[in-house]
Order: sequence, then structure tokens, then C-alpha cells
Amino acid sequence: MAENFDDKVHQLLNIPRPKPGNEQDVKEVVKALVDLCEEENVPGKYGNAVDNGTTSAIQRKWIRLLLSLLYKRFHNLSPEQKELAATHHEASSSTCGDGERLIFYAAIQTLFEIAASSSPTTEKVGNDRHERVNKALQVLTQLSPYVGGSRDVCYLIGQFVTHTLQSANHHESILLHGNETSESIKIAR
Repeated sequence: MAENFDDKVHQLLNIPRPKPGNEQDVKEVVKALVDLCEEENVPGKYGNAVDNGTTSAIQRKWIRLLLSLLYKRFHNLSPEQKELAATHHEASSSTCGDGERLIFYAAIQTLFEIAASSSPTTEKVGNDRHERVNKALQVLTQLSPYVGGSRDVCYLIGQFVTHTLQSANHHESILLHGNETSESIKIAR
């Protein structure tokens, strides 16, 4: 029996706060959700058809995944919540999100790993998945200052730099094994 997307989203939303360095459970759930997002023939409300020519079942599942991650991260002291509280003259302790930084960071790290391992291919399906993972990272990057503040922005910058350097090092090792040199290696160093 195939895993149900809704059950995995529920699992993500109810996963307990991990201890630093022990985020493997979160990463496994996110990887499973990404795989389930890519399945087209899912019975139920996600369907497999395009609704009014706007969004497909795959897109709806990706939207639900991203909203779930953003909800887990959103917290009472986020810039957006502070602005809402000031605008509506409410106490900033109103209920909103879980403020789970480690879960959000583990999910982003997992998406980076998936993006790095699924490079664009000549097959349409492979390219679509790669594009959707990169788009998900772009959306989370654009919204992270609002849901988590500057700490999240700093984390994302660190992840981008880490993955860029890892990619450059991988590129360098391939070129060195082939006894070739490249300007990109000199720039990366």
C-alpha cells in the first residue's frame, strides 16, 4: 500500500522537536513527502487532473508541503507576526505556528540535498522534479525572513555557500582526476 500524502503531512506537523544533530527523522519525512509530491495518480482531493487549467495535483501537493513547513516555522516573534500584532493592536502571543527552527532547517537542508542529487536531465520528468525542488527552495528563501527573521536568512546563506563550495570541490575532484585545469577551480579556491 502506497503511503498517503496527507498522513505524511500530518506526521511532519506533529513530529517532535529534534535535538541538534539528530534531525534524521525530519529528513526522512521530508524526502518521503517530496517523493509523494511527485506522484500524479493519487486518489482523493489531490486528484490527477488540472483544475481549471491552473494547478495540477503535483503543484497542489507541493503548495501544501511548503505551507506546512512555513507553518512549523512561523512564530510569535517573527517580523510578520509583530507587524500583524501592531496593526491589529493584539498581543503578539496570539496563536500562530510552532516556531520550530530545527525542523525548518532540516527540511531546507534536505531540499538542498535533493536538489544537488537530482541535476537536470534530458528526461522531462527529471527536469520537472529538479525545477520543483529548486522552486520550493526559492519560495522558502523568499518567505523565511517573514516567518523566522534574520536568523533564518543567515542559515539559508550558510546553506547556499556550503552547497556551492561542496559543488565546486566535487567539480575540482573530477577535473583533477582527469588531469585537467579550469578557471572555475582557481576562482573557487
